[in-house]
Amino acid sequence: MRHCVLLVFANKQDLAGAMSPQELTDRLGLQAMQSRPWFVHPSCAMSGQGLSEGLQWLSPVSYTHLRA
Repeated sequence: MRHCVLLVFANKQDLAGAMSPQELTDRLGLQAMQSRPWFVHPSCAMSGQGLSEGLQWLSPVSYTHLRA
């Protein structure tokens, strides 16, 4: 798991009361995770909003991190 990167989709952004990406980052304690790249991206799985952008982040970061 040493070479794993983390992508978290902050889903349900279309609903009132959904946790923001920053709230989710804080709740998961991701700021303390310095050993691997991570990214929290807002999304709505029903409409597909944000999914492509999250995966666009994941691909090059995974490639770069695996080669390090």
